[in-house]
Amino acid sequence: MGRMQTVDGVLYYSPNAREDTRLEPQVTPFFNNPFVKKTADENARTYNDFKAARYWSQSFGWISFIPVKPWARGGGGAILMELATLPAIERLTNASGETIGYAIASSCGWPRLESDLFKVVVTLTKKFHIPCILPAMPHTYGYRGTYSSRSILSTKIRLAREWFMVWLGALGYAIAWLQSPSDSTERVRAGYPEWRSALQTEGLPLWWLDEVLHSPICSFHIGNPRAGCIINVTKPILSQPKLEWLVDRGIPTWYPWGADEEERAKEDADFAKLQPCSEMSPSNHLCSTAPLELQSKSLVRANLEIETNDDGMVHSQAEDYDAYVPRVPEWVKHFEDVKKMDDAWMGKASERELAQWKSREREPATRSAKVFVWELSDDPFFLFQRNPTPSKWRVDTLLSFSDNQKVYNAIRNEWDCCEAFGEPDDDSDDEQSYDTSDTAPVPESPEALSQTLISSDDPKLQDLDGRPCEMDNREATTVDLAMQAHFYEHHGFCMPIAGTWTAPKATERHRKIIYQLGDVEEAENNSHTVEPLVSSLMYSVLDTFFEAILNRREPTPGIWDLRDSCPRYVQTTSRFSAIRAIPVPLRTTPIVKETYKSQQKAHYYVFLLKNTTEPWTFATLSASTALLVCRMPREFTVADIAYRFAQRGIPFRIFYPSNSLTRHHTRMPMHYPMPVRPFDHVFTKADYDAYVSIRTNLLSQSHMQAALKRGGIVWRLAITALGLNGATKMPTLYNEFEEITLGESLLVDDVVTEEELDLLCGVYLCISADGKQRALKSWWPLVRYFEKEECGYNHGYWSEGNETWYAGRLRDTEEGIGKETGPATYTQWKSRLHGSSAIRKFLGQVEKGSFALIQGS
Repeated sequence: MGRMQTVDGVLYYSPNAREDTRLEPQVTPFFNNPFVKKTADENARTYNDFKAARYWSQSFGWISFIPVKPWARGGGGAILMELATLPAIERLTNASGETIGYAIASSCGWPRLESDLFKVVVTLTKKFHIPCILPAMPHTYGYRGTYSSRSILSTKIRLAREWFMVWLGALGYAIAWLQSPSDSTERVRAGYPEWRSALQTEGLPLWWLDEVLHSPICSFHIGNPRAGCIINVTKPILSQPKLEWLVDRGIPTWYPWGADEEERAKEDADFAKLQPCSEMSPSNHLCSTAPLELQSKSLVRANLEIETNDDGMVHSQAEDYDAYVPRVPEWVKHFEDVKKMDDAWMGKASERELAQWKSREREPATRSAKVFVWELSDDPFFLFQRNPTPSKWRVDTLLSFSDNQKVYNAIRNEWDCCEAFGEPDDDSDDEQSYDTSDTAPVPESPEALSQTLISSDDPKLQDLDGRPCEMDNREATTVDLAMQAHFYEHHGFCMPIAGTWTAPKATERHRKIIYQLGDVEEAENNSHTVEPLVSSLMYSVLDTFFEAILNRREPTPGIWDLRDSCPRYVQTTSRFSAIRAIPVPLRTTPIVKETYKSQQKAHYYVFLLKNTTEPWTFATLSASTALLVCRMPREFTVADIAYRFAQRGIPFRIFYPSNSLTRHHTRMPMHYPMPVRPFDHVFTKADYDAYVSIRTNLLSQSHMQAALKRGGIVWRLAITALGLNGATKMPTLYNEFEEITLGESLLVDDVVTEEELDLLCGVYLCISADGKQRALKSWWPLVRYFEKEECGYNHGYWSEGNETWYAGRLRDTEEGIGKETGPATYTQWKSRLHGSSAIRKFLGQVEKGSFALIQGS
């Protein structure tokens, strides 16, 4: 990476810029405030004036952190979502009903956001002596005023919204300045950060800071483009940061390179590392061999013209990849793929499902539907990125798009929104025109002039994050048939040949456990259904089957399909011979752990199916779920199997041949800050809402379809935001990935890191001021416990009992945060979810028998 450009005859080089940016070396803010007009004839400063790199100065160096593209939505939680929707404009009338002016609605949250921004930035810069002269506030652009013309007010609103970006740049700079080793939660003796305490003292809620730290505001990498700066490497000014500091924070940094620099490079070997590579010229801007010492330790996404290896293979340490420039928006292929899958689903749908879909077509859901926004991507390899919207903001987001800019899918119960889909609503009732010649130009893609915000009725968590429609595909049936089918699919239970069963009548000793293992809801566990079921032949056989496996005895011949005495012997199925058990590779890094319960030697059970048209290979993480695949209907394609697993929260993987993938990114591990709280912090619903925003932001990243394949609690947390669209998606290799070797082929799939898993589960590090008391707490059980064999909720799929527990916890959180509903420690989760030892023993024996059958074949 590295670029070079000439300005006014002077050569400037950047070791980390991925594109040429506007340089203004003639603007010298050392003695002049760039935010103040020098003459009365000058136009007022606007956001566009500060998107160019200028020389670093002590008081105005923070300008380099201003984004060059406005942050809208983009995972910023309440802060950026507030700016994503233009304030509603109210028409003011007199007693006669005549229009007397226009003003923003009183419900607008911008004044409060302004106040919070000012309080945070001023508190941090003053208390911690950060040199920073700040500009005027956004309200100085007049958006709070009353005007005779709607268009005048609309322009004021747009200018103010853009000016918010300047202040967000100042906020990012202040936090980047304060983040240091002393603030690292990894240091054993580090106490609760002082700067966080300072903001808390000023009345800033901690959840607000969470959203800032996990938004583009504090996303310090070169893929999040900022204005950048120019520095002098031969005669640095006293306040100038080190080049490495700027590069590590993703600030495009330029410096002149001329005769003086060349001369010094000949005498100073360290300084020589700063020089442009020899093959560079202003006409050949890109350098593929920028000094490694100057490469950012955070995410770097460029290197556009580096050739890949001849074999085209992707390796764990690969740094090179082919350039790829999309020619059509990504939504084109997305909608093609969705239509193909939906057509297949409709052909297999039940009458109940078809009726449900038609009902949703007539009355599209809003609050309960997933909402995705297609936004222009900062990644040069993509035109648009599909981002999920936090559940709290779904209705507001839908209202911010016109009917022509949003598409509803009744089958998946989800909306896709994009300004580029169509024209905005023309709802202006202003007949006057407004000359904007002496103000900043209106943005090129104007949005609707006014938006109507819903009244804040604080929707309930259980409504926003309720049962996913993807789980509603099970046909209503009797309890005994449902239980029998479930025990067959997951555990291999089969009814004996008619007239051959002579076992004694079953007791109710294991009834609750069998109901739980049979995935029957507790609501059905009543006297009207229990007594007939327990006295039935099916239950008698099932009770005997459970008792035998639980006590490690051989089941009665003919009732377990893992034995050749069973007429439905699973080894005779067509898919069984396609199974290959491949050990999960040992990794040198602990950040990725492939786990299924507590197996010492974990395996992928890969299916080498014949006559498949899919380019990928399906794999499970347990022997028992591999046999579940064998028991599925013959007419199921491998895609049907993958989606069935994704519908039920069963762990699986989709491996693509590495030589079929285009590497879009350099492989550089990404780091996410863990939310921090004082040790005695009392959690509130606002904390939970902020966690959901962080979770949704994380899930918007391209590799996060891997969360759908993880199963268990992570699947449940992800599916509400993502749906099933990415279940068989090609891996992006955006962050960490898994590689397995199958014959001469190298197969690859994205994985979720342990750090990402923790954040998805709502983790916090709670620390005392002196650092001596520490506790790791989470809103939901961490994966490192949930996937253990001892967890009573880990049955290998997401059960009805799990969903009842999940909904109940949401309801309790809604009603009030207490000791039982707030974030819990690992030990507390272990105590709450320990479950039945009999169930763990039964599942363990089924897994052991399944493993033995596969290994012995």
